[in-house]
Amino acid sequence: MQVDFPRRHQIMRAGDLRLIPAGTAFAALPGPNACGHVALISVALAAHASPPLPDRGLSAHIGQHGPRFLATLNDLAVEARSPESATIACLMNLLALRLGQLDPERRRTQAQSPPQPDRPLVERFIALASQSLGCCDLVADMAQKLGTTTAILDRSCIAARGQRAIQLVYQLRLERAVDLLRNTEQPPARIATELGYTSHAHFTRAFVAATGRVPEIFRAQSR
Repeated sequence: MQVDFPRRHQIMRAGDLRLIPAGTAFAALPGPNACGHVALISVALAAHASPPLPDRGLSAHIGQHGPRFLATLNDLAVEARSPESATIACLMNLLALRLGQLDPERRRTQAQSPPQPDRPLVERFIALASQSLGCCDLVADMAQKLGTTTAILDRSCIAARGQRAIQLVYQLRLERAVDLLRNTEQPPARIATELGYTSHAHFTRAFVAATGRVPEIFRAQSR
């Protein structure tokens, strides 16, 4: 299933889990014969979980935790039909614990001093991202190719460049777009496709947000 967010999209494969916080704009496009489980949890209910549910999006592979995770979701679904506050609270706490088991960043940052920037890692990431702009590779996929995790890559990018890994990808896309608009005759729609934007409109919105001009006007004024 493809999950689209305002500035990126992710492909969910068998065994993948995605936590999307309330208020996040997204759309989902299931592939043929897609199957899985969806849990819609109210903000009020989620707020009482202890430990707290992650306050950001979480992508993980369910792995060996699958049967226990599904059992917890099934129990929540059953209890929601005739909710009893104490039971629901216990199940929410259990769900939060299970999510925590899938979130290595939270465990690592509980008692860890700020890391020193891994500049060779950041340089390798930028080189890989520059070659993959049109491939729609996820940051998690690139982190795996580099032998690291998304959390470590993000912290290294922030320490070395002051931006998260995905922000550096957006910057590389815009820099490449500027170069192509100035030095080629490629139509903006083709540039959008080549650089991995979901559509010409998506490319235009991102370009206007960064430069204050639509691509066509930018090209005309740059020559």
